[in-house]
Amino acid sequence: MKFILMSFRVLCGTGILVAVTAGCSLMQPAVVKQKFLLPAVPPAAGAADAAAPVVPALVRVNLIGVAVPFSSTNLVYRRDDLRYDTDFYNEYFVAPRDMLTERVRAWVGASGVFRGVAPGGSPLSATYELNGFVSEFYGDLRPGRAPEAVVAAEFVLSEVSVSPARLVWHQAYSRRVPLAGTGPAQVAQGLDTALTGVLGDLCAGLRTGLAAEAAASK
Repeated sequence: MKFILMSFRVLCGTGILVAVTAGCSLMQPAVVKQKFLLPAVPPAAGAADAAAPVVPALVRVNLIGVAVPFSSTNLVYRRDDLRYDTDFYNEYFVAPRDMLTERVRAWVGASGVFRGVAPGGSPLSATYELNGFVSEFYGDLRPGRAPEAVVAAEFVLSEVSVSPARLVWHQAYSRRVPLAGTGPAQVAQGLDTALTGVLGDLCAGLRTGLAAEAAASK
């Protein structure tokens, strides 16, 4: 899976820009920032996915939460057991929570588990709600060990068409993917691969869990 990379130049100048970027001068070189977008494209629908959904109902995927240390647009690197660094020059094109929410909605929608996906805030009435929280999202670059991309997330599915809402399914997943190098491009590529794995686990878990519940209710 290939990530999307874009480069931007932040120029220092006079007038308003000088007031905003204190210390800049025309003699300083442009600051080049690279922006990454992790596509994590879901697989093409197969014969099993084209069959009737496990649950013939809509699911609403709410905004995915992200742990504060990994919630900014900057790439995050783990340097030792206690220290994490953010990368000023390399960042995501959008905030991780928005990027991850879009990816979860795309994967769940393509999985064929539900009849369809209603985005958070949609006026459509959904039978289920899926919530998620990403607790780890970084490049592990600690010395003395092979570099890895780390993604860990927890998901909860609730039936909200009943009162009170009923917990249907809950699972946590994590992936550690070896990196080809320690540069930002390699970290972004590894995170995309790890995210793809977690999303695949999510959809497989939803399918298995809901199928088991449907069989038990018969």
